[in-house]
Amino acid sequence: MQKGFTLLEMLMVSLFGGLLLLAASQVIINLINTQADQSELLRLAENAMLAELVLKKEISEAKSILLSGEAINSRLVKTSESNLLTANNLNNEIKFNQFKNSDWLLLYTTRVKENNNCDNKYIILHIDKKEYAYGLSYKYYEIASKGTITNATDKTIELDPLNNPILSSDTSRSDTLVSQIELIRFRYFYEQESKWIKSNEILDYSLIKKVQFAFIIGTNNPVKKQNPNYFTLWDEIINLPKDGIYRQLVTAIVNLKGVECIENTTKDLY
Repeated sequence: MQKGFTLLEMLMVSLFGGLLLLAASQVIINLINTQADQSELLRLAENAMLAELVLKKEISEAKSILLSGEAINSRLVKTSESNLLTANNLNNEIKFNQFKNSDWLLLYTTRVKENNNCDNKYIILHIDKKEYAYGLSYKYYEIASKGTITNATDKTIELDPLNNPILSSDTSRSDTLVSQIELIRFRYFYEQESKWIKSNEILDYSLIKKVQFAFIIGTNNPVKKQNPNYFTLWDEIINLPKDGIYRQLVTAIVNLKGVECIENTTKDLY
């Protein structure tokens, strides 16, 4: 006569089966978490590379730097403040939002359109927060070309895009080019003294032909990867929050080259 399983045997089999299922499920969960972390790190690397390429392109293609500004603090807090520029060499007010912990840069560029006409612009590179994202932002202002205009008092004004610019239009918003950038710094190489200086030390922007930028970019979600407690950025210590976000510091040096647009032709300035 064949015997059945005892209650104890049934319980032992159930226990071992449950342990095997638990171990298997834990392995699957770890694989999913590892894959999610790898995706975050891959996205971080792609965004860091894209931001570096964008900054290099915009700065290298600029004819000159018009203005620049420095951060108020170095805390990685995503809060913006509104800036209003009314400098002596600007005939119009320029408004934009900016993270308090970051620098900003106003460039003058000239590009050639498809019809070979000159396209003069101010370009502001800054860090801003939108409803959908935060990060490296870009805002441009078209500038009237060379020539003369008559203002409301019938006074004739000679236009010069660099020395006497008149804004002809303004984009309605600042677009986020690369998200997850939390802080950006700029410094400038002063040829006469052969040293790097900050924005508040610049006496003549026309002497600046080389810019170094640095930015901190983080993952969108926390990942299981050891993060440093701080970054040393030039002469500044930037403490990092312990929030599980993995961050990278990226820096590069760019020479201002620019493109000059004269009578439907282009040529390198330097």
